[in-house]
Amino acid sequence: MYPTKSKVIHLGYGVRGTWWAAGYHTGTDFDASVGDSIYATKGGTVEFVGLYNGWGQSYGTHIIIRSEHNGKTVKHMYAHLSYTHVRAGAQVKAGEFIGKSGNTGNTSGPHLHYEERHSPFGYWDSQRPVLLAYTPEPPKVTISVSKVQPGKTNLDVAKLKRRMNKYFPKMKPIWGPLFTKELRRRYAIYQGHLGYKGDAANGRPGRTSLEKLGFRVVK
Repeated sequence: MYPTKSKVIHLGYGVRGTWWAAGYHTGTDFDASVGDSIYATKGGTVEFVGLYNGWGQSYGTHIIIRSEHNGKTVKHMYAHLSYTHVRAGAQVKAGEFIGKSGNTGNTSGPHLHYEERHSPFGYWDSQRPVLLAYTPEPPKVTISVSKVQPGKTNLDVAKLKRRMNKYFPKMKPIWGPLFTKELRRRYAIYQGHLGYKGDAANGRPGRTSLEKLGFRVVK
């Protein structure tokens, strides 16, 4: 089961970055707006609901569900929530509604951070999600990597600006078909979030970074 109706993944498991406690992204970030429904990926026992005494306040309001998979205990976390619909100790089934996505904790915008860990359940015990059918649907929005470059003016640039506005909801929205200096600056920040360093975080969109934004990329 997917935890969200959207199968678009903004940031996958294992992306390197010094700002994460483990040195890499310990979960999977699913596209979700504030208030979108969140579902249990697998049935189990709700172990924690709240902000304090869970896996850390940086995750904001989060839910942890314990389940068994192939003889191994796995704990599933759903983070940055705006609303929780279950209580600690409750039994839930796969696909059951458990809460709503939000923007709580340390985030760069609304999304669902989903994480799986095995014993002893620390940062370093995270794992690539195995309980998902890990085949995201092809993104519906097509974009040309050659058109979304500094100085270009076209409708694909406007598509990228709309996606950047969603990625940086607390910044002033940017609009129009011209690839401006401000768009390049924000894209460089986004590249930094992906773990790009130095010249790689230059604000020039590439295929991989555009795909991580949910685009279907063409030349």
